[in-house]
Amino acid sequence: MDNAKGVGPKGGGQGARRNGRVLTAAYIVFEKMATHCRAGAALSEIKTFFCRIDPGRPASLQCALFFLGKAGEMPKLIFVLSDGKRREVEVENGYSVMEAAINNNIEGIVAECGGACACATCHSYVDEEWLAKMPEMDDMEDSMLDAAYDRKDNSRLTCQLEMNDDWDGLVIHVAENEY
Repeated sequence: MDNAKGVGPKGGGQGARRNGRVLTAAYIVFEKMATHCRAGAALSEIKTFFCRIDPGRPASLQCALFFLGKAGEMPKLIFVLSDGKRREVEVENGYSVMEAAINNNIEGIVAECGGACACATCHSYVDEEWLAKMPEMDDMEDSMLDAAYDRKDNSRLTCQLEMNDDWDGLVIHVAENEY
């Protein structure tokens, strides 16, 4: 960690002298997290690790992610609701579009099967501009979409769409799934 301006375990400044042990502990935590990160741990695992150490301090988590270079790197996903309102959310890579919808209380994504591709209640429409970037639909998803209300050419089950950096700005139109 950089020791300039009192940052790091041996940093200067009155706060660093008073709270030397706290800064040293924080430095150790950051180092452990960096080791996990370099070892290929998922960001969600790193968050879980840090929150176990200091569960009441979300600001500390943001600070840790900043030092690890992970702050603000999640791709954005835009949901267009049935009333035309747009909701923009950040999603970790590897999470499904359905999980992003559930975690952000997006109306219209019911997800009764919890993402097992067994119900079609996470049916949505991929914005036309994004269709070429979507992976090919497998037979199971295609079969489930046959049960969806108002299937269209751009229909997809959001449980089958896994977020990645290439989808930053992806626009999903929520279908009518509560009937």
